[in-house]
Amino acid sequence: MVRSRFGARFAVDTQDLIQRYIYLFGVWEPHMTRWLRGRLEPGDTFVDVGANIGYYSVLASQLVGDGVKVVAI
Repeated sequence: MVRSRFGARFAVDTQDLIQRYIYLFGVWEPHMTRWLRGRLEPGDTFVDVGANIGYYSVLASQLVGDGVKVVAI
């Protein structure tokens, strides 16, 4: 288990590049993470196509709040 910089916990497989990066640095694609944080607002809907382990889905769910749809495909 690893905790991301935004506080979410993930079970990671360090053999996978993306998951290993999250394990080591607590973030995946820091520039995209900042971009999403600056644009998503409570009440928005977020669709994550190609969600992998759900990093962006979990981040989006924290940003848009309860009762809002976050779809991970």
